[in-house]
Amino acid sequence: MKLQRKLCKILCEVITVDKREILEKAQKESDDEGLQNARNKGRAWGVLAFTAVYVIITIFNYIKNNPNDVPSILFMAYLAAESIPEFIFTKKKIFLFTSVCAGISAILNLIYYMTGA
Repeated sequence: MKLQRKLCKILCEVITVDKREILEKAQKESDDEGLQNARNKGRAWGVLAFTAVYVIITIFNYIKNNPNDVPSILFMAYLAAESIPEFIFTKKKIFLFTSVCAGISAILNLIYYMTGA
């Protein structure tokens, strides 16, 4: 019985120390989950806004018979860069395919824009 009490006391002390260490580590970290969640939501809204503005500019340029090179370069470069971390994290080949195609499109459109061909 004494052995059980001592064992329980030791385990309680270890658990308490672990809780304290975890709490201290969490307090030392500058980013908390709420802030990370807010940043992720902000990025999602940013993507939505960027895509909406791209669509509006593309339609406007089509109606006015203006070239659409620069908005396309920006959108394709963004799409390529956005897809790389998703592929690395998920290993889904669709993200690799999207990144490669969008990257090639951005580079070719940039060359076309810069050379005026």
